[in-house]
Amino acid sequence: MIINKVDNDIDTEKLKRIVSDFLKHYKQKNKHISIALVDDQEIKRLNKKFLNREGVTDVIAFPGNKKDLGEVIIDYDQIMRQAKKDSNSSCYELQFVMVHGLLHLLGWEDYTSKDKERMLREGERFLRLALTFNK
Repeated sequence: MIINKVDNDIDTEKLKRIVSDFLKHYKQKNKHISIALVDDQEIKRLNKKFLNREGVTDVIAFPGNKKDLGEVIIDYDQIMRQAKKDSNSSCYELQFVMVHGLLHLLGWEDYTSKDKERMLREGERFLRLALTFNK
């Protein structure tokens, strides 16, 4: 399920296809995932309430249980800033950050620079596969 809480026309069907491909690729069939697209104000509130952190972040992942893999909350305002800074399209940046959040639901962590680099490479690798498959 994808919930779009931002005032922007986002191709949620493409995001759903990527989520479906992700679940198949990582052998997570019959799992449910919730994706929410929010603004800076909402991500700040969630970041403070659940992680006791100040400010915005691009993604927060909340692991689920047996049937529900979890929930990924994405700050669309932050995605737009990151896309511009990194010279990416907003569409690609959104997909990449969503995959990053999905990897967190599988237990991937990015606490160290080595783990972060490994996770970024895996996200890029998966996204190349998914986007090639969905052409």
